[in-house]
Amino acid sequence: MKKISRTKVMLQGELKKGDRSILKIGNRTYSIQKDFSKKIRLKNILLGAETLILTVLYRLSMRKFEEIPWKGADPELIGEGLLITFLFLGSLAAAFLLTSMALLPKDMENHLEELEEEY
Repeated sequence: MKKISRTKVMLQGELKKGDRSILKIGNRTYSIQKDFSKKIRLKNILLGAETLILTVLYRLSMRKFEEIPWKGADPELIGEGLLITFLFLGSLAAAFLLTSMALLPKDMENHLEELEEEY
């Protein structure tokens, strides 16, 4: 079996609908343990919640910029808005990486078994 990295599971892994013990990574299919399936589902739920919370916080922090016309904004105000936007994007990326790294195990080989037949 080809070595599977945590990053590959984070970015390309998808659970099969209906049968949560099947994980598809690219064009390969793997059978996974029940506890690993629960961790992947928990990761997906947490990522959804984190995205929702961070989006609400971003929207609330950008509320003061709603009434300012683009031509009336000074460079300091534009810089502040861009800073808040980049902080939001950075926090989304950090939440994705930290949540995935915390929940997915390092030793993927112990949790995956490659299936020969196609599902």
